[in-house]
Amino acid sequence: MREVVTGTQPGSSNNTEEQVSPGLERYTHAFGGGKWLEIVATGLLFLLVVAICGRAFQPIRTDFRMFYSAAQMLRHGAVHSLYDLEAQHAFQRQYVHKVGLIFDYPAATALLYLPGAWLGVWPAYLLWTSVSLLVLVIAMFALNAGLQGFEHPLSLLAITLLFVPVWLNLMQGQIVFFLLLAYSLALYYMSQGREFAVGCALAIGLLKFHLMLPFVLVLLIRRRWRAVGGFMTGSAVFAAICVAVAGWRFLIGF
Repeated sequence: MREVVTGTQPGSSNNTEEQVSPGLERYTHAFGGGKWLEIVATGLLFLLVVAICGRAFQPIRTDFRMFYSAAQMLRHGAVHSLYDLEAQHAFQRQYVHKVGLIFDYPAATALLYLPGAWLGVWPAYLLWTSVSLLVLVIAMFALNAGLQGFEHPLSLLAITLLFVPVWLNLMQGQIVFFLLLAYSLALYYMSQGREFAVGCALAIGLLKFHLMLPFVLVLLIRRRWRAVGGFMTGSAVFAAICVAVAGWRFLIGF
């Protein structure tokens, strides 16, 4: 094993210098300065979390069954009954065999779960867990860049997985990570001085609009007009998606 050699060379300053092993230098260069190792570690952590969720949680007993049933309503063309309680319960009874929850989210939310509607409950839940984790990874990278915290974003991601509400969101199959993504992107763009992009990022949070509007109110009070304009633009796109999914009548039903 090579040892790190330190010392003062003739003609050099008195500061201690390190000579890194050529083998280690070649190894680091081959893996892109550690970037590939970070990607592999993130992938393994990703698979581990999906495996834990698949073994430990039962989606038919969580909020996921509500979203899954709403996606089934979109798949079978029952979009105009999306907010009809009897129709919701009928689809829950048929596809998850458990009735009780009420889908009271914007119509665009059901669209996020639509790819899993062609799968059974368990595969759809694992698919959604994978999507949620991908959103969480992107949010943590954006948050770390905005805060300029850890040298490697994977460190922040690993710490985040120690936070109990993260696991509760995974268990419930909820959409909270999209709200986290909205906040993280807004913080990152704010650190870059990109006000319009800040507003557009906040518009993602309209999936849970009651948690997002107070932040927009702060922007109004502080007269951050470009950010407000970005939010209004994003809101228009969000509303258009909802109308495209469920028609104009969704506003009354919602």
